[in-house]
Amino acid sequence: MRKIFCILLCLLTGCQHRNGISEKKKREVTIPNTEEFILRSQVNRVPYKLFVALPDDYKQSSEKYPVLYLTDADFMFPIARATCTPPFLDKSGHWQKIIIVGVSYQNQDFSHTNEKAYHFHFKKNRNRMRNCMGGAIVKRRDYMGAAIAKSMEKFLDKDVTAEMLKDIGQAEKIKDFLGKELIPYVDQHYRTNGENALGGSSSGGHFALWVLLNNPELFQKYIGASPAPWTEGGYLLKQLSNLTYTHPIKLYLSIGDKEKEIKGKCDNFTDKNAMMQYLYAEIGKHGNIQTKFEVLKDQDHYRACACGLIKGMEYIFKNN
Repeated sequence: MRKIFCILLCLLTGCQHRNGISEKKKREVTIPNTEEFILRSQVNRVPYKLFVALPDDYKQSSEKYPVLYLTDADFMFPIARATCTPPFLDKSGHWQKIIIVGVSYQNQDFSHTNEKAYHFHFKKNRNRMRNCMGGAIVKRRDYMGAAIAKSMEKFLDKDVTAEMLKDIGQAEKIKDFLGKELIPYVDQHYRTNGENALGGSSSGGHFALWVLLNNPELFQKYIGASPAPWTEGGYLLKQLSNLTYTHPIKLYLSIGDKEKEIKGKCDNFTDKNAMMQYLYAEIGKHGNIQTKFEVLKDQDHYRACACGLIKGMEYIFKNN
């Protein structure tokens, strides 16, 4: 009876314990000096959740800062934020202090993209669809150019419908969102110095390269960590001739050494490392661009994404 009474008392007072920890004492973990808000794009009507990380001394300072705009923020924002805090950020001024603005997909309504149907068919036809679609369809909407939408029409059948593909290849729209809406908003609400960088990994890095090749004036610095230029037969390589710019650019590229074989021939390449080497060499031929390319030892694609982001931030924001 005494045991039953104790149990009832705990339930009534809300003081349940598990492994000696009071449920009442639990709190959500938050990242210091960060903010989040929703900004609905007028270009594509998408409500983007945005994560902002400020330098630790932002409130005590009147300094203006460079800004890193980061894709795939749901995964990469905590990594980027940690990279900008001691002991990563050397107090002697080894790196610039920066503001990070991460573009997230949290709480979006994906009904118009037929997301559930996409994932069902992706799993059902994983081997056949892996190379043509890759990750979530929303990334193919925002991070791929119009060329990929046209090339994917060959996959249309009863399992891959036009409804599933209709939103793919709208990189132009999120590029306009960044340039015409988000950057002006950030400049208005935070102390920025006009120096902007775009960073991403995998398909997000692919988008960073796409912006560099098509609208390089939008940013002064770029990070492409394992940016997958072999996507859809390497159409990104065909845009290398588009690269024209008048201002200095700093670019970091990387790939994991375990990212090897390309499934099928891709613009005469069968090896991912060789394709990245070619991309780096071709971009480097243009004057007034400072580049660095690294093959990251013992890293597969997913680990190379995180590692490449950290190394890319160190390179582009390193004090001269």
